[in-house]
Amino acid sequence: SKIGYGLLLAFAFVTGLVLAPTLQYYLNAGAGNAVLMAFATATVTFTVLGFIGAKMKTDLSFMAKGLFAALLIVVVISLISIFFPLSSLMSTIFAGAGTLLFSLYILFDFNQIMKRNVTMQDVPLLAMSLYLDFLNLFLFLLRLFAGRN
Repeated sequence: SKIGYGLLLAFAFVTGLVLAPTLQYYLNAGAGNAVLMAFATATVTFTVLGFIGAKMKTDLSFMAKGLFAALLIVVVISLISIFFPLSSLMSTIFAGAGTLLFSLYILFDFNQIMKRNVTMQDVPLLAMSLYLDFLNLFLFLLRLFAGRN
């Protein structure tokens, strides 16, 4: 629907506005290589896991509840870490866990697209879901790679 596509474009635009200062922060901190490595790694990971998820014969719908529970834990830890920053080690572990979570979400989402009867009305929501998978994978990889510098 036109509303769905409009919301998708608006969401992508707002996300870009929010993401720009984050990337500028890393670039100003001399972590340009980390940004490039995170983007390249996220792109390759998204492509490979998307292909694997789409081609798998197994229906991964059994993973839905576990992935959602893990996502809630990541959100809660992210909110808590605003007030109580994580140690360097815990930050690295958290970034690794986030990377794993969104890698699994990519596998899951592509698998579900192939296993369900997708309609044209589903496309904007599916596109947003894949966009968020990629974006979050990129941001967690950025934390990992920038943490090494």
